[in-house]
Amino acid sequence: MSRKREYKFLERFDRFTVSTIVILVLVISILFFPLYNLIEPDGVDPRIAYLFTLVTELIPTGIVFLTSYVVLRHVQDWRVEIQNEDLTTRIGDLITEQYEHLERFRRAGIVSAYEVLDRAELMRRISTSNRIRILHTWIYEPQELDRAFSETSRRNGDCSVQILLLNPNSIFAVQRSRDLMQPDDFVPNGIKATTKAFEEIRSRYKMKGLEVKYYDALPSLQLYICDNRALISMFLHLQLAMQSHQLDIELISRRGAYTHIGRTLDREFERIWKVAIPALPTFDDSNMDS
Repeated sequence: MSRKREYKFLERFDRFTVSTIVILVLVISILFFPLYNLIEPDGVDPRIAYLFTLVTELIPTGIVFLTSYVVLRHVQDWRVEIQNEDLTTRIGDLITEQYEHLERFRRAGIVSAYEVLDRAELMRRISTSNRIRILHTWIYEPQELDRAFSETSRRNGDCSVQILLLNPNSIFAVQRSRDLMQPDDFVPNGIKATTKAFEEIRSRYKMKGLEVKYYDALPSLQLYICDNRALISMFLHLQLAMQSHQLDIELISRRGAYTHIGRTLDREFERIWKVAIPALPTFDDSNMDS
């Protein structure tokens, strides 16, 4: 029997009990009162008549009252018990549902979400990471990365930095410019400026582990991987990726296994990296700035 049906049953039972009590009182009054009137007062001990009255009127009334009280108390106890049980069940279901949601997020690797890219947080992650991977079309104001990479090189000069940018000579770079309602050379020029900024960073801080490649394909997503955390976003029309919503992803869980999204991100980067072409000349210490 469902909860709602139980409630309805108890409500009907409650009404039935009250109605029964009223009917019993009426029946007792109707049946026994005439019998009392039929008793001849002469020859009957007044005490017996008084006792008969007590039995026929007061005791049944008391019994009915006690019975109704007990029944109503049981009904009330049953109702409270069912309500408490239902509340406990609902709370338990809610906790289970929330736990299942959190567990799905954990397996997927989702840590948090942001409305836009927090560049200050990104710089902090870059400056403290030993493995950095960037998948982008081009980077807005790439000069801001200089300070973060200076800290990275100071802390770990052998830091691995792999950067994938959209090929400035591809039709996809032109199309992305049009998606942003900009001239056809808008994105290609941004890619070239980003490439130059990274070349200067590599030269200035002697970061031989910094590599930049061009990929010639539709951009899949904006991706910043810093050690075990990644920030990803989408390339929406009329909007820079940094201005779009960001997902903060954990690549490898505390149990040591890839999260669902983490595995996908690493595989996507590896696929593109294998077919991309180098955008910077080979690193040469003899040609680096002092």
